[in-house]
This record gives sequence, C-alpha cells and structure tokens, in this order.
Amino acid sequence: MRRKAITAAAMLIALVIATGVALPDKPAAAAAQGKTETFIPASFSSAAENKTMRIQFSSYLKAKVTEAKKKPAPREIFAALYPGEDYDKTVAVLAKVLQGEARGVKSDTNKAAVVWCVLNRVDAGMRGDTVIECAVAANQFNYHRKARPSESLKAIAKDVLDRWLREKYGETDVGRVLPKDYCFFHGNGKYNVFRNRYKIKGSKKVVPVRSEYYED
Repeated sequence: MRRKAITAAAMLIALVIATGVALPDKPAAAAAQGKTETFIPASFSSAAENKTMRIQFSSYLKAKVTEAKKKPAPREIFAALYPGEDYDKTVAVLAKVLQGEARGVKSDTNKAAVVWCVLNRVDAGMRGDTVIECAVAANQFNYHRKARPSESLKAIAKDVLDRWLREKYGETDVGRVLPKDYCFFHGNGKYNVFRNRYKIKGSKKVVPVRSEYYED
C-alpha cells in the first residue's frame, strides 16, 4: 500500500512539473493564511487518505491550469500595446467620432463599422501611431473634442475596441464587421458606405471602389 501511495504521489509531482504549475504551500502555512489548499505528502497513512488527497490535489491542479490558460482582459492587452496611453480616454475619443459620423444612423452594425474603420487605419499606419492620434488627425473624421456621445455610442465604441484588442492577442473570430482593408467611408446622415480605397480621377473628385453598406 505504501509503495502504491508513493507511486501515486510521484505521478502527481511529474504532472505538476510537466504543466509548470507550482505546488501549493504546506498545510501549516496555508492554515496560517486561512487557505484550504493541500499538498502531496511524502507518504499516506491509509488508502482513504491517499484517495482524498489525490482528489483534492486534482481539483487544485485543474484550477491552476485553468488560471494559467486564462486570456488577458482587453484593457491589459491595450496597456501592453500602448504603454502610457489611457484606455478609457481612447474609448471616449472613439465614441466622439461616432457622435460626429453616425449619430443619425439607426444600424448598430453600421455604427460599429465606423469604429472598425478607424482601427483599420491604425493597423495600416495611417495618420498616427495610436488610436487617439489616428482618430483626431486633421481632415480624417468628424471628431469634436467637446462632443457628448450617448451611452449607447460609448458602449459600441468600447465593444469594437475590445474585439480589436482580442484580435491583436490572436483570436481569429472576434465578430469583425468590416474587412481589414476597408479604411474609408462616406455617409449621408442616415447610413455610411465603406470602401477599401479611393480612386481619384482628375481634380479632387473621389470615386468609391468596391463600396459596401454594412447594416443590421
């Protein structure tokens, strides 16, 4: 029985090493800190104790592995990508862009596409190195510093920014509603039409190529 117990303990320790999860504190230290975590002892006094300890440690190990695989929050990804930039201020600026470009638009998808368009320009390196720099750049978007966007516009701005940040982290299906190469759009107050490039003929006339209208 003792040999089986030691073998079981050795297997659990090997699993810990393989997964990179550290053993918890010993019971005395854990009890002093009000913890209920357990550890693998050098031996077990009985088969019942052996089974109990294995069950407890298995639960502990699963919790640690799940914690290790947990993805960072969008705010954490933002901080890593743009150290020194303010996440909440970025959301506010994007909401103000929405206020200027889509306040009369009924479709939430069409509104979201406006924010995606801003972020596409950031990815393309157009007019600024950060989201805010791109959003407030001259002759780019209808942005007003003193604008007061509604809570619904703020929610859309935050939702799209978070999806974009998760995409940056490596997620492949974040619910993007605008292709990455669509960096331009024009609107009429009721909806916006998005396009992947400008085609300029002669003077300053702009002709959309491959225009798309995204709506709910």
